Amino acid sequence: SASDFTVPPVIEFDDDVARPGAPAGSSEVRARDAQKEIYAFTSASDFTVPPVIEFDDDVAFAELLAGRHPAPESIDDPLSALYAGVPGADLRGQDPDDVFQATEGRAIVEALDRLRSPGTERPLAESAGRVPDAPVDATVVVAVNGSIVGVSPMYERDGEDGSFVVLIPAQSLEPSNDIRVAVRTADGVVRELAVEG
Repeated sequence: SASDFTVPPVIEFDDDVARPGAPAGSSEVRARDAQKEIYAFTSASDFTVPPVIEFDDDVAFAELLAGRHPAPESIDDPLSALYAGVPGADLRGQDPDDVFQATEGRAIVEALDRLRSPGTERPLAESAGRVPDAPVDATVVVAVNGSIVGVSPMYERDGEDGSFVVLIPAQSLEPSNDIRVAVRTADGVVRELAVEG
């Protein structure tokens, strides 16, 4: 455990007995059933039995070699757990034109120019900033290039209320990006904000 600083026990084994697994492509591997099951562990501190993921090794490996990777379903989306229970999480993936209402208020977005035009710099992985006049129980909604990518509750940072941070999936970013921000109030209304750098 990375959080346990006691000296771990020493494990002894005989190298002749503890042989490595069969080499890839060997007759032993080919003789195995292609149907596989793995556990979907998400936390080392959660001792509940994790769900089982089933897959066909022949199909999955062929897809891997061909460079085809299926788009993640919502439950497989690595960012989905970040938004569990956050009001407005169900908006992810929607077109902001279908969700955002008339502009009211402003959002101050850090590194806005770099988000909009990364150029040769490494793209930013998050949109962070402040919504000065938003209610404390509001949620910030961020859209990138016509799709809502995430939501963030309000929190205090550096002594200022109204701060937010939303992770941006790498596949959402392009050489030129349209960044839109809105605030979702407790009544479920989502009002777009004027974005400032």
